Amino acid sequence: MRAGDQVVPAGPASFLLSVLRAADSAVDRLRAADRSKAVAETMSGVSFERAFESLPGYCLALMQNLPEADQAKLGKQLATIKALKIDDEVKSLLLGLALIDAVGESVLAQAVKSLEWKIKTPAPPPLPPKGAAPGAQPSTPVRG
Repeated sequence: MRAGDQVVPAGPASFLLSVLRAADSAVDRLRAADRSKAVAETMSGVSFERAFESLPGYCLALMQNLPEADQAKLGKQLATIKALKIDDEVKSLLLGLALIDAVGESVLAQAVKSLEWKIKTPAPPPLPPKGAAPGAQPSTPVRG
């Protein structure tokens, strides 16, 4: 079918492609909330700077047969994320999303768990008890 100077495809194939695109978009929107929750839980406390060098390589090593094209795509995504001028926490979430796309949620979760000692930000020291003098160390009960 012609529309002005352009040829516009018409027929069952065009209709099916339109329906598939609409369904794909709807599924993607529904899945976005689940992905957000999963990446936030998995990457909680993960420092982008600490994880950038080791986490992607470890995830790729866990995947024995990830196609080279997928690895190259991930490499480009990681370079883009590293170059962003945003805070560490958001970069960490973007790193997690890129890795979920490449290796899946369960592989990423297990990799973070395995490398936790290396990639997580150390927890801050506990706060002193209420009413304690500034700079006082929390006391531990003495058993006698």
